[in-house]
Amino acid sequence: MITFSAPKSGNDMTWTVLHDCLDAFVGTTVAVVGDYCLDVELYADEYAKIDDRGDRICIQAANKQSAVGGAGNVAKHLLSLGATVYCFGLVGNDSDGDDICLHLARQKAVVTGLVQCEDRKTDCYLRIHTPNGAGSAPFDRACVEYAVANTTKTTHEQEARLCCLLEEKIGLLDGIIIADMHTEDTAGTLTRNVKDELSRLAGERLDLPFIVDSRHYLSHYRHMYLKCNTPEFICYTGCADINSACVPAKIIELLSGTSARGLFITAGENGIRYYRQQCDSTDGYGLSAKAIDACGAGDAATCGILLGLNTSLAISDVLFLGNLMGCCVVEQQGTGILCPERIREVYRRILTSS
Repeated sequence: MITFSAPKSGNDMTWTVLHDCLDAFVGTTVAVVGDYCLDVELYADEYAKIDDRGDRICIQAANKQSAVGGAGNVAKHLLSLGATVYCFGLVGNDSDGDDICLHLARQKAVVTGLVQCEDRKTDCYLRIHTPNGAGSAPFDRACVEYAVANTTKTTHEQEARLCCLLEEKIGLLDGIIIADMHTEDTAGTLTRNVKDELSRLAGERLDLPFIVDSRHYLSHYRHMYLKCNTPEFICYTGCADINSACVPAKIIELLSGTSARGLFITAGENGIRYYRQQCDSTDGYGLSAKAIDACGAGDAATCGILLGLNTSLAISDVLFLGNLMGCCVVEQQGTGILCPERIREVYRRILTSS
């Protein structure tokens, strides 16, 4: 039977354990497999006047920024923690794909596993930011987002090349994070065939932490740690909420059907719940954060979980690290970046307030 309890508050992790954990993770080699995209942000101070014809709005952008998103967020967090990161994914042979490879290479990621394909578009998200309440319809919100997503079906040759590149490096790795973010798996990096190959590798390497963060396809992965957030789990199961009577049966079905090593469900300020094959649960700590922007918090939590698993911490400390990393990111504008100094700063504040 799965039992539920209120999220814990407080902290059992000592400063020494945290310090040793962060130090031990430096030099760790991690593969990040998944859907890489380019995030482009345009910041406007104010709208220009509607032109004489009145048929369009001209926005003068005061600042433009671009960054790697999706699986790239995970890679950037790991790099800032001192890990060696191998990136694996499919992007287009276009300017956006070039930018992704260039951004990551500049941060010292190994990008030879990013396959640039002639027949696909690189996923790109364009966000236009304007002052709250400014502008005219349709640009009357603080942020308008446009998405360019690849819809070309992934070929068997592309699947085979990606899997071959990953298998060549498997012996070098201390952990693998799979960032499955595409809504259509036939057009994403993580097709059913790639999922099956990753599941095979996970079954052969039970000593190696495999964590998959998937919005739609948790049941397609086997022999791994599964991770999602609460809304994603509710959507996946069809239950009304996380405390619904149907949830325990759904968790048992998911864990047994995938031979999962465990299931992590993040719940923001309410912490992280962890479920094991034995079908019992552990609740993680809910931490108080000065939330500014939740974007990227889930990716940071995934990195914290890997850090804890990689250093063989007790599961309660693994959950605390996941929450701590997420807490660090939500207090920054945009996706934020993890770094040891920032993590220690937030941890000091938690110790002081507890």
